[in-house]
Amino acid sequence: TASHRTLRPTMSRLKKPKGLIRYATEDRAMRLEGRCGCGRGLERLGPAEGRTVDYLPIPGLGRVSPYELTTALSTHAAVSQFKIIQRRNQSLEVLVVLRPGADGQALAAVRQTMVRCVRGQVPVVVRQVDSIAKDASGKHRAVELNQTGAAVG
Repeated sequence: TASHRTLRPTMSRLKKPKGLIRYATEDRAMRLEGRCGCGRGLERLGPAEGRTVDYLPIPGLGRVSPYELTTALSTHAAVSQFKIIQRRNQSLEVLVVLRPGADGQALAAVRQTMVRCVRGQVPVVVRQVDSIAKDASGKHRAVELNQTGAAVG
């Protein structure tokens, strides 16, 4: 069964004008068998699997968790900082800041890691950069999806 986007109601009567307000989160969860044992008979949800915007759609693989990609890149001792950008054509661009003394072999190793993570289903380009800028909110986004032109991650 596929996971679905979740809706969360407000839990405070003070915040509830008329009727129930539901906030559409980008959390993904699986519906579980059976009803809730609380006595209300509601459907049950499994643990959150992540956020919709966090997943990278990879042709032939479905949705790939950015955690898989960032964890794999974090194992490279030569990498100081990175950013993974999925372009509109599904290809991945990986910006890498190398630690002092690292060489081009580190970039090749990063590329091999990323190709392995996406099972060779999309092109992967790795570029060495001097620094990776923070976004407008002051955060460093390790993953950015450029599917619709909006930066998400």
